[in-house]
Amino acid sequence: MRTTRFTRPLLLAALAPALLLAACGDDDTSTAATAPGGAAATVAPPATDDVGGGTVAPAGGGGELMATIELTIDGGPDSGDHTAEARGTGCTRNPFGAGTFGLQYSTEQATGFHSLQILVNDADAAASGGTDDFTATAALGSTRYHLGRTGSITVDDRGDTATISYEGTTDQGAEVAATITCHTVVGLG
Repeated sequence: MRTTRFTRPLLLAALAPALLLAACGDDDTSTAATAPGGAAATVAPPATDDVGGGTVAPAGGGGELMATIELTIDGGPDSGDHTAEARGTGCTRNPFGAGTFGLQYSTEQATGFHSLQILVNDADAAASGGTDDFTATAALGSTRYHLGRTGSITVDDRGDTATISYEGTTDQGAEVAATITCHTVVGLG
């Protein structure tokens, strides 16, 4: 695959609010936030494929396949394997400055596995054995799972592609494992 480069202000305006707020806010399909530097931005989540119940949704627009997500939850109402395809948005190197790494996946649907946001604050630590310096939220139906309080995340950044792996416990007590295969990594600086 290839590394796609965008200007930092353009991608921050599009990606930052969604990364931080899409999975943590209410079910409104748009988010408002202040990007670094004080610029206000309102972003509607991209129309990407929603997947739940262990099967991959058929490809149907939404842009290039950027990442494939495998999420396993053990405990609670969403126990099971969930798989998704992030189209149009996905993995980003340096989304919030040098040394950060992120994933943006969300759909406009409110059912099934419809959102996963990850922000790794120290990608170097994640690449050398794992780190707990990250924020992550997954949404399945009306349940939001906060993954960044316990657990560890690793990032195997190979330049054009990457793999993100997470294992830990949600704030609801469910055991979670996730593997994100980044088919394309968008580089910012």
